Amino acid sequence: MSSAAIPTSPAIVTVDYGDDLLAILARQLLDEHRAALPLLDTVTVLVPEAEAAPRLRQLLLELAAADGHRALLGPQIMPLQEWVRSQPLTGQQVVSEHGRELMLVEALREHRTMFGHGNLWALADSLLELFDELTLNKVGLPQDLESFRRRLARCYGDDSSALQALTMEARVVHTLWQAWHQQLRARRLIDAPSAYLLQLAASLEATGEPGRRLYVAGRSRLCRAESQWLEQLLSQGGTTLYIYDSGAATTDGEDVPHAPYSDLLHQALHPQQQPLHQRSHEFAAQHPDSPLCGRLWLFAADGAEQEAQAVDLQVRRWLLEGRPSIAVVTENRRLARRVRALLE
Repeated sequence: MSSAAIPTSPAIVTVDYGDDLLAILARQLLDEHRAALPLLDTVTVLVPEAEAAPRLRQLLLELAAADGHRALLGPQIMPLQEWVRSQPLTGQQVVSEHGRELMLVEALREHRTMFGHGNLWALADSLLELFDELTLNKVGLPQDLESFRRRLARCYGDDSSALQALTMEARVVHTLWQAWHQQLRARRLIDAPSAYLLQLAASLEATGEPGRRLYVAGRSRLCRAESQWLEQLLSQGGTTLYIYDSGAATTDGEDVPHAPYSDLLHQALHPQQQPLHQRSHEFAAQHPDSPLCGRLWLFAADGAEQEAQAVDLQVRRWLLEGRPSIAVVTENRRLARRVRALLE
């Protein structure tokens, strides 16, 4: 299920793909709170993943030291979802992950004729993943199956073949959604995604306290509930969102084209309707001199061991050059383990 778009607001700071978002955020955060330094205990920064927190803290300390401050008190830095889940949740009992799986398997057994002899535990895992997406994106299912079918018909338009293929799946999803939620209500429980929605609402009050400032860094893809939450935060003030630019910047209503390198990253990474190969040909026609020259190198290895040694050697060269931040990204777990062993 696709994520909702980021709402537009003057409280949004866009950063070119070629720039360091965390470094820009650290500098502006210290500039905005210069009068309070070294106290930043009223500031909370929500980062896209936990790995970003140590680097942001280091950037803040280095910049603060350059301004004559040996230490900082705060800010609080953590991932968005971790911060939301730390908000109070009163009067609600949340079913455990194992408990809700047992409840759904129980519902599946009651409707065994719909599935034959399939693996109920595997089916429960898939259904719970779907149910979580429906909840977090606030897609409620109507009580009666016919209304659900009509909604699907509106979504698929005239594609009767797709509707026919979905008839069985629609009945399964609708039946189990209703049965599962009936079990939750009967036991006076809620699941974790529903609790997350309640905690999003509770966090609005926490961020509304006088003097508190919230910064959201790099969250460009959100579920509908998070997007609506962020839109409300930005509208009530006290929150600033830092994201990578998804298009040309604007000045006085006029489009300003990206620098070639930033434009290349935008064309390659930002989801668009135009196929990637077509975008690449058009970009090459507009930029005969590649902006990747001096930034991107290809190495043809003769085998896995040579590939790992090449990565190890390049990382060591960058360390000797004094590069402060180095990342190795690979889908090959064996390569990652071998590179880590060589570097250690």
